[in-house]
Amino acid sequence: MDSLHGNSIGDAGAHAIAEALKVNTTLTNLDLADNQIGDAGALAIADALKVNTTLIGLGLTGNFFTDVGVTAVTQTGNTTCRFRDPCRLEAGLERQRVPSAAELAQIAARAAANAQPLNLATEVDQLRFWFAAKDQTIAAKEQELAGKNEEIAAKEQKLAAKDQELKSALDRIALLERNQPTVGSTLSFEGPIPQVPLATLVTATNNFAADSLLGEGAFGRVHGASLPGPRVAIKKLSAASPAEFKSELDSLSKFRHPNIITILSYAEEGDTRCLVYEFMPNGAVRDRLNRTNDTPSLTWSQRHRIAADVARGMHYVQTAFPDHALFHLDLKTDNVLLDAYFNAKVSDFGLVRAAQHLDEKSYIRTDNVQGSAPYMCPEFFEEGRMTIKTDVYAFGMILLELVTAEKPGTKLKSKARKAAKSQKPLEMLDSTLKPAQAELQSVCKVVTLALELSSSSSLTVLVLGSGGREHALAHTLARSARVAHVYVAPGNGGTASGNTRISNLAVPDNDFPRLIAAAREHNVNFVVVGPEQPLVDGAVEAFRAAGIRAFGPSARAARLEASKAYSKAFMKRHNIPTAAFETFTDVAAAEAYIRSVKHDVVIKASGLAAGKGVVLPTTKDEAIASVRQMMVDNIFGAAGAEVVIEERMTGPEASVFALTDGYSFTLLPAIQDHKRIFDNDEGPNTGGMGAFSPLPFLTPALLDTISRKIIKPTIDGMRREGSPYVGLLYAGVMLTPEGPKTLEYNCRFGDPETQAVLSLIDPSHGVDLIDLFEACVDGHLDSVQLSIKAGSAVTIVVASKGYPGAYEKGLPISLPAPEAMPADVHIFHAGTQQSAGKLVTSGGRVLAVTAVAPTLHEALARAYTVVDQVKFEGKQHRTDIAKKFAVPHTADAKAAVSYADAGVDIAAGDELVERIKSKCKTTRRPGCDAELGGFGGLFDLKPLGLTDPIMVSSTDGVGTKLRVAQTINLHDTVGIDLVAMCVNDLIVQGAEPLFFLDYFATGKLDVDIAELVVEGIAEGCRQAGCGLIGGETAEMPSMYAPGHYDLAGFTVGAVNRDALLPAADLGAGDVLIAIASSGLHSNGFSLVRHLVSLAGADYAAPCPFDYSLSMATDPRSCYSYGRRLAALGRPATLGEVLLAPTRMYIKCLLPSIRRRAIKALANITGGGFVENVPRVYSDKLQAVADAHKWPLPPVFKWLQQIGNVDLEELARTFNCGVGMVLIVDPAKVDSVLADLELQGEKAWVVGHLQERPAGGAPATIANINAWKSA
Repeated sequence: MDSLHGNSIGDAGAHAIAEALKVNTTLTNLDLADNQIGDAGALAIADALKVNTTLIGLGLTGNFFTDVGVTAVTQTGNTTCRFRDPCRLEAGLERQRVPSAAELAQIAARAAANAQPLNLATEVDQLRFWFAAKDQTIAAKEQELAGKNEEIAAKEQKLAAKDQELKSALDRIALLERNQPTVGSTLSFEGPIPQVPLATLVTATNNFAADSLLGEGAFGRVHGASLPGPRVAIKKLSAASPAEFKSELDSLSKFRHPNIITILSYAEEGDTRCLVYEFMPNGAVRDRLNRTNDTPSLTWSQRHRIAADVARGMHYVQTAFPDHALFHLDLKTDNVLLDAYFNAKVSDFGLVRAAQHLDEKSYIRTDNVQGSAPYMCPEFFEEGRMTIKTDVYAFGMILLELVTAEKPGTKLKSKARKAAKSQKPLEMLDSTLKPAQAELQSVCKVVTLALELSSSSSLTVLVLGSGGREHALAHTLARSARVAHVYVAPGNGGTASGNTRISNLAVPDNDFPRLIAAAREHNVNFVVVGPEQPLVDGAVEAFRAAGIRAFGPSARAARLEASKAYSKAFMKRHNIPTAAFETFTDVAAAEAYIRSVKHDVVIKASGLAAGKGVVLPTTKDEAIASVRQMMVDNIFGAAGAEVVIEERMTGPEASVFALTDGYSFTLLPAIQDHKRIFDNDEGPNTGGMGAFSPLPFLTPALLDTISRKIIKPTIDGMRREGSPYVGLLYAGVMLTPEGPKTLEYNCRFGDPETQAVLSLIDPSHGVDLIDLFEACVDGHLDSVQLSIKAGSAVTIVVASKGYPGAYEKGLPISLPAPEAMPADVHIFHAGTQQSAGKLVTSGGRVLAVTAVAPTLHEALARAYTVVDQVKFEGKQHRTDIAKKFAVPHTADAKAAVSYADAGVDIAAGDELVERIKSKCKTTRRPGCDAELGGFGGLFDLKPLGLTDPIMVSSTDGVGTKLRVAQTINLHDTVGIDLVAMCVNDLIVQGAEPLFFLDYFATGKLDVDIAELVVEGIAEGCRQAGCGLIGGETAEMPSMYAPGHYDLAGFTVGAVNRDALLPAADLGAGDVLIAIASSGLHSNGFSLVRHLVSLAGADYAAPCPFDYSLSMATDPRSCYSYGRRLAALGRPATLGEVLLAPTRMYIKCLLPSIRRRAIKALANITGGGFVENVPRVYSDKLQAVADAHKWPLPPVFKWLQQIGNVDLEELARTFNCGVGMVLIVDPAKVDSVLADLELQGEKAWVVGHLQERPAGGAPATIANINAWKSA
């Protein structure tokens, strides 16, 4: 501030300074404090302020102004200048003074020096006038003071009233303290909780203002307030939560414990209900683990104490009352609060339910399952069964969070199990934790306890079936530490003996009422359906209707196996490669077709025929005879009433097993079985005489093709047709000269393939078979990772004499002693039973011997060694299973290995580059040639003509929006998203995008898909006006699931230094302009996918909401996706609408930016309006928007409705219809809006900047509830 402080300047000097200020254009601050300027000088300065626009600070304290002078300088209409005293705290017009005798002498001397005669009478009159004015000022001040005294008296009266209102609440606290029990005691407190007027709480929270908000949960928001006495927390429950209000009020009024939150009072008026609790200054444990607001990491000592506190509090809840137990049902780290000393207290009892005390096996059932899914034990989440372990499971998840600081869920449990099994629990430790050596044992114990508690109650599994497949399933499941017992119905001789954890139930596998009754009797909580017939008959639906989870496809989905006619038509509808075919129900038509074709044929019974309904005739006569046997002689019963006749394919066969949850899938090792009864593939077909895995001829490239062209289209097609496939999908595949083609589908594990495949699963890395089955049923298969043993597995079937025709039963069987068995060899029973204490034959395929070894040759040797030791009359088996692939291993037998053998196709990468070169050239701009192939991309800054350039860079990705694109096979839009997510972050700093580079990563490069993605990137660059000058394509086998890819982008822009945004002069009164988004853009898709899954919506179904208004079709706009959807000629699907590309704001903003009409820009991405707008201004300002000012697009309304998403959460997660916010001087609003309108953009004035109130949020959206009624 320029200083003329204390220079004895009088009115004449003030006149001179005022004349200078009238023409000044550079001076911004002036200090005239402690001079001798009177009202005459003040009037001169006031005239100057009426025309001056540059002065922003003026100090006038300590002069001789009366009210006349003060009024003159403060009522000039100048909004720029502020009166301030840089040396003092007071405002710049206070502390005016009366001139002393010496100062009067100075004034007189100056007057004499100016040759003006001293007129004493005039001076005396002026002083009299000054004193009279001062007397008037004093009188006015006294009157003002009297009014303030009256105000203070009124406020004291109100405060006394508040004290009276809260007296009962304070008495309640004192009474509770007097009744404080010792830890672990069961003393309850039955005193009534006082009710206080709602107005008291409204006043204390400033009408529940945003700056008092502490947090929010499912049933309401919590505000902090200072009432007489201690600080409190006030929960205002939503109007839709009266039951939760009553439940919490009733529960917390009945007990008092140091580790349970204390309720102090409540208010209830109409639909408004509030609960008042003790205040917990250190907040929720979840926030501390997240280190919200950069709080220090919790120490291990603190975490250990928190765990103990929660345990004590919950033990009290479950044991405090002799006649009943309480279930919290919402125990989680968000509901565990910390006091000033980090003592933990359990809160939020809104879902609590009471029940009679239960024992270990008892439970109560509810149809109203509520709570937080990651903390729910499966029995409660899936079946609504509450047990004494329901809250214990949630406590286990809390322990895992305390150890890892990670969010709860299946992935966390899987990680913990893996660490525990590898005996490396410290690998999962929160990286911020540095436990002392003495604490490490405590950490390990807590991890072990957490896993024990967060595991669902020990699973009791029922396997349906009686064959070797079912014995292998039961054997593998029983090895899991999570499985308490396995029942097999009806089972066989192997499942009846030899393992104390496996038992038979004498119930047929198709008698669902008896099976369900037996399951309930034995507390079965998981069912695995082995054979195809129960699946086709609806076994899965029957058990799920009874509240028991079941692994396997529904009856509708099982049609893939039940009807070959249906499955072949399905393959045709979804372009899944298969042989040419026709279906027939008329014998004569079938015979005529056979005679008419020139190719060899295969005859298949359309229905279920126990794996024997396929005939491979060598002549037309044999083919016709087979048709007559099926359709006339009914050798397969109703299964042969319809036949499929298809072209006979040639090539090796493979059985491909895929576990699926209906969306994602995991492949088990591919396997080949041997169908013919005799060596050299001679004789009739059987159910299978042997199998081996993995297949040396099935390369990673072939397996990838099968995944993309057969498995994934099948799973996606079933879901789109309304029959989502959950369970094990078995695709029989032939590797023809034209590529892999589908022979048939089975809807269950194969036999004998299962025995070999399951032997290769490696549970030592934390995931076993029951984990995989549960993940399929629960819909999160993508969260578990299958591990496979190295080496080979082989299964040899030992059959009865006469099989597959008639055979004798009841023959005694002799097996080798267990101690004589080679390592990694197991005998699985199929056609056996116990009779009079002896093991005897009861079927055609009697036993299956399975061996695992480092090589196929060794596995075969081990298996045949045991086969030779199996004895019963007339046994038969093949001796050539896998023999042609079993080459003895020698040190010299080294095959040449290529990069392609590792799964990387360099030729495909080269082809992609050639395809996309022309697309990149279309993005050329001054400074770059967009030519691909060099080691780096070049850009010349000279053509830009910038005088003082600043380079600005940005990088980003597309996120899980890619999963939607991959699900619906739409790949040419996500590249636009990639560019937009990067360049929109440049324009907000005033920079024009110059060039762009991309990174495309995938497990197996599909050139067609990659080309579509790059097309989108090029289109995005054209819309943004930047050059696509390079990129990287990375093919990484085993890093990505089949069909998955990921994207990253990098862009650079430039701006002159003096044009950088945000501008320095942002201030209160500046206007907020919002530009419409095109929809979701590329943020929040994890929540979107979760909500779509919860709602059971299908991405391929017509969009359930009106999307037309969200996507501009204005021909002036560079955004064309709306026109693309309009041109479809049909309603767009949900997936197509959700994939609307992120809007590009470059071209519509550059005109206003170049005119310096915009002060700041905020790109609305993850975090929404309230978290992105404050990034551009200081913490002294606050952005206030009004939700009435712009419409909430239908996509956000739909998401809010299907997920009952809180509107504040919606605004924090999504852009809610606003993609970019502009901050503009009020005088330039109209011109900016005109610029946007010329570009075809929708824009609204939505709010303004203001001074941020103390404790206020950086940004807020007023009237947000208007979106509910919109």
